[in-house]
Amino acid sequence: MAAIGLYGGHREARDAAYAKYNDRSTYDAASIIKVNLLAALLLQAQDEKRQLTRKERSHAKAMIQNSDNGSAGVLWRAIGRADGLNAANKRLGLVSTVGGHGNRWGLTQTTAKDQLALLRAVFGATETGPASASASSGGLNQASRAYIQKLMGRIAQDQIWGVSAAADSGWALKNGWLPRITTGLWDINSIGRVTADGRHYLIAVLSDGNASMSKGISLVEDAAKAAVSALQSQRPKPWSLTALEARSLSGAKDGPATAPPRPPAVRRRGRPPAVPPSPLGCRRHRTCRSEGGAPSGVEAGHALHRWSALRARRTGGTRGDRGACCGCSR
Repeated sequence: MAAIGLYGGHREARDAAYAKYNDRSTYDAASIIKVNLLAALLLQAQDEKRQLTRKERSHAKAMIQNSDNGSAGVLWRAIGRADGLNAANKRLGLVSTVGGHGNRWGLTQTTAKDQLALLRAVFGATETGPASASASSGGLNQASRAYIQKLMGRIAQDQIWGVSAAADSGWALKNGWLPRITTGLWDINSIGRVTADGRHYLIAVLSDGNASMSKGISLVEDAAKAAVSALQSQRPKPWSLTALEARSLSGAKDGPATAPPRPPAVRRRGRPPAVPPSPLGCRRHRTCRSEGGAPSGVEAGHALHRWSALRARRTGGTRGDRGACCGCSR
């Protein structure tokens, strides 16, 4: 999973809060590749200084809104299959995505980090400059971005699931689902932009090994909601799901996940240290200013250091034993 929060209106995505979990792991793209495929087609049309033909627009609409595989196959061949996709992705900033062999566009290998880069190319900074700005740097121009956004915002009713579960108002998305014949398990993916509490969030969630399509959808939706919840708290960036949270989301068989125990309050001059609870139980990424921590996070980190030092003295250890803290120098 990878997600960013577009705070402050239409600021550049690189300035926003960032959430991730295994964002560089490789997965089958399934039908989310259709957004990438359309972006490649539009880049080629921009290079040729032309509009999409009526037939290309008809295939693009069916491919995105209804996830029509026949239309995807036509446009896959039109862009030059994997070679055309890979060439476009170099310009779009996707560094780990490899097009599928032959006509197997659904088996394109990609990562959540790359899919977030694609979403930033489609949705990022749409109102920050002239339409020619992105085109001159090799990316999608404003007209191309607006076209993809419009199609992703008009998905067929039976396909409105996935990252849209994290929205309370608007969304624009594309989902992918693929049962693997060799294992009988499902790939379930979802990418898009959602709006919650008046703010936009770009989210990419990829998964495989799901026992059924419905279980995969539940997993993806839980991950999307967890990401938006974390970003809404405006925690320091980058934030990562802990392994504990991942087990909770995936429904691991080793028992229900529980929050890790908090260290006991250490009375110092009559006042316990303020250690605000983390919404998802992660301490490391809010304890040290070098990791982008807010002042409250720094104070929490120093409180944990004091507790660690006191514990070390009581057990005969040394202050160098910082198992409960981030390990910064203070």
